Amino acid sequence: MERSTQRTTLTSEGRAFYARLCPLLDGLELLEDDVTASARGIEGPLSIHVPVGLGQMHLTRELIRFQKLHPRIELDVRYEDRFADLVAERVDVALRIGALSSPDLIVKRLAGMVRWLVASPRYLRQHGSPRTPAELQAHNFVRYSQLQQGDRLVLERAGERVEIRMNSRFHVNNSMAVRELLLAHSGMGPAPIWLISDVLERRELIRVLPEWQTPPTPLHVVYPSATLKTKRVATVTDFLGDALRHIPGFEAISDLHVSRRDHDHS
Repeated sequence: MERSTQRTTLTSEGRAFYARLCPLLDGLELLEDDVTASARGIEGPLSIHVPVGLGQMHLTRELIRFQKLHPRIELDVRYEDRFADLVAERVDVALRIGALSSPDLIVKRLAGMVRWLVASPRYLRQHGSPRTPAELQAHNFVRYSQLQQGDRLVLERAGERVEIRMNSRFHVNNSMAVRELLLAHSGMGPAPIWLISDVLERRELIRVLPEWQTPPTPLHVVYPSATLKTKRVATVTDFLGDALRHIPGFEAISDLHVSRRDHDHS
């Protein structure tokens, strides 16, 4: 260490020592985890960060099932739509929708998520049903403000691709609020199928321009590199990948892979 009257900093030798020591400590933790899992089964704390709407609508009951399968695991589930700093906030695993920006995380793509354009029957009776994407410009949109493409709406159909600007007087940062606003006839909007499948079945919302849909948005599971091979993380990651197959609106990804690179987004 180098000390001055104002601060203490690492020497170049100290930085080199730290860089080589961290993987050794991580390896020791992984070894202890493997030994414990072999002897007594998977146990210990596990913190998970998930989007609010997906958690409330579907994942809570799946995680209840996971905890019953692994009763020695202590789950700490955090429901937020923001991207948490996993290292600083000591989060083991996070589900993230869309593009990723941190090169320090391990990324595994689980599925592709599709959004449909929907509105309530009452809204469409009052304002008319658009017959082409160009006619969408005359409508008010309920917009989820966390969408990475902002106010752009991209729609695809059999090789065709169009882009429009969503005119909106109501922006919200919570997907459950999007659902409530659509049901309250406040406008039309793109919504993930998992968020609205039940009200679509009951015809409380109906699909607009049903031959068009948004490009699939990737859903990833991410975790700090130090947790890559812990039994707890590996087990819950595999479990979540399987659980998504039973949730409407997710397209399976056949070539799951692990990467440190950012993935493309819509």
